[in-house]
Amino acid sequence: MLKICMTGNICCGKSTVGKILESMGISVLDSDEVCNQILRCDLDWAIKIINHFGVEKIVNDNGSIDKQKLSEIVFNNPKELQILNSMLHPKCYERINYWISGHDIRVKIAEITKKSIWKDGLVVQIPLVFETKQEKNWDKIICIATSKEEQNKRIVQKFGIKGLKRLNSQMSLEDKMKLSHFTIMNNGTLDQLKKEVKKVFKPLMKNKEL
Repeated sequence: MLKICMTGNICCGKSTVGKILESMGISVLDSDEVCNQILRCDLDWAIKIINHFGVEKIVNDNGSIDKQKLSEIVFNNPKELQILNSMLHPKCYERINYWISGHDIRVKIAEITKKSIWKDGLVVQIPLVFETKQEKNWDKIICIATSKEEQNKRIVQKFGIKGLKRLNSQMSLEDKMKLSHFTIMNNGTLDQLKKEVKKVFKPLMKNKEL
């Protein structure tokens, strides 16, 4: 089974590529969503994070952790970001490995229900795969990239001008492109992106029609 990691920096289009891959019958897991589930549903880990950052600072009136408030704290303080990552990442990778181990079961269910699924591989979206030194755990790493101008425009549209600070917490996109096996550029239309995705994945999927 081919284990593929999809990486890239903020607002480069990883989630969009993930949806394209799912439409092609590829199993995709988003590590950001895994971390969000830990914050929402894993009481032991949520309490550890709340105890460190403070109830008044990150907990909503309904008792949930306010991800936006937590993000504002850690993206303005590299030390706090490092602490949060050290709390979340071991549990996150544990859940990723558990999901990977269930691939054969998903394939069997797909066969029984006559669904189309790529049985010989899967994709996990991990923005910080190089920063967390997990690159050796993957057969292939694909970087989703865009121009600096386009990336900055998307960040400001999504997070406001303060969102540009988030780039400081990530390895440069240029370095990620150099370290990855493939790069998919996302500077054009959705149809152009789909073509770029298929260009990279067709050789990897070999016998599966795209």
